[in-house]
Amino acid sequence: MPPLCRPYENRWRSVSHLYVLMRTFAVEQREYFASRLALLSRGGAYQMVKVVNANLALAGERIVEPMLALARCSKQQRIIVAGGKSIELMFELERRGYHHAAATANCGRPAGQYDAALVDWRRRTFRALETTLDWLIDFLRPEGVLVVWTDPQKPAARESLHTALEERGFVVDGGTIHPDGDAVSARRREAKPLPKAA
Repeated sequence: MPPLCRPYENRWRSVSHLYVLMRTFAVEQREYFASRLALLSRGGAYQMVKVVNANLALAGERIVEPMLALARCSKQQRIIVAGGKSIELMFELERRGYHHAAATANCGRPAGQYDAALVDWRRRTFRALETTLDWLIDFLRPEGVLVVWTDPQKPAARESLHTALEERGFVVDGGTIHPDGDAVSARRREAKPLPKAA
């Protein structure tokens, strides 16, 4: 057991607490907590850390890179990740050097504190996406960007997503069609243009 992990031995409260511990420590300690997570779940939904890392790399190759390209965010900006795989995507972002990333499970209260929101909405319903967007936009700064990744869609479904974003005060400013799904980036519509400095 790594020395830094000793105080946490047998003190975690749940699987989500183990995820937070994994996020907090360096790679050596993360492997330890991942192995504890595998033991806790008895090999069910969670596997050993090598399998988790392989899945993270696969998710990163397919989803994270195009989403980051659409968001155009730097490694110093704060990013919130939402969706079914938000924890895994958050770990992938941290692996790539985006150390100010947080999943919706550990993001705090909404206070307009994030520069970008990355939403992985594959294999989920559009109605649930609308509900998530309603509370997620409160986490974004006024100049923040929202990127939504969905399953491959027909043009009518894409138009529904654009309409839902526009109803919430966003303007779609980019998108991509990928073999693994479609992604859309949007920014808040300015209520009033800022006056130019003299």
